[in-house]
Amino acid sequence: LRFALQLQNTIEKNFPGLMRPLYFCERQYNMDCSENNLLVEVGSSSNTLEEAAYAGRLLGKSLAVLLDETQRKE
Repeated sequence: LRFALQLQNTIEKNFPGLMRPLYFCERQYNMDCSENNLLVEVGSSSNTLEEAAYAGRLLGKSLAVLLDETQRKE
């Protein structure tokens, strides 16, 4: 959960408005099969494929920044 919040903060800082708020629910989507999972959905039925692909690239950049920052702290 902490990592998901850190990722959301990183994305919001670099690309304001890209993410919707985090959604918590009882459903597990096989995330109970191992520890430290993160389910990310990119795009929706209201996005074009190009928009979803662009959002995925921005997600990847933000994830790289967060992982780099996390590694530097260790």
